[in-house]
Amino acid sequence: MGKIVVKVAGREVFEWSGERREIRDLERRVAKAAKSVQKTSDELCQLTLQSVLAGPGLSADQTVRDMQIGGIAHYLLGMPTGRAGKPGSHGDYVATGTDLVFDLQRGGPGELRIEVTGPADF
Repeated sequence: MGKIVVKVAGREVFEWSGERREIRDLERRVAKAAKSVQKTSDELCQLTLQSVLAGPGLSADQTVRDMQIGGIAHYLLGMPTGRAGKPGSHGDYVATGTDLVFDLQRGGPGELRIEVTGPADF
């Protein structure tokens, strides 16, 4: 089981851990939530990221907070690694036990930078 740590501008916001089964369950829950508001999963995740980065962070309401964490985790896990020799998505590696840290940084208007760090061999 791997783990992700999500930070915003260097400050830890949440951790999430899971294996392939939990990642698939997360995908289903995000798709269901997106459908309920007539959005795609990607659109819902983008809106969630924007609201968390533009506002005070995660909601104090536990239900909303759980949805925010699920949307952000889903988005980050689904991102391609973009690393030579590491094909696939970040979720492929987390599912097999790799721990990753994602630091989200606001750039210019509408810009999001994501720094991903992990083990030395990642």
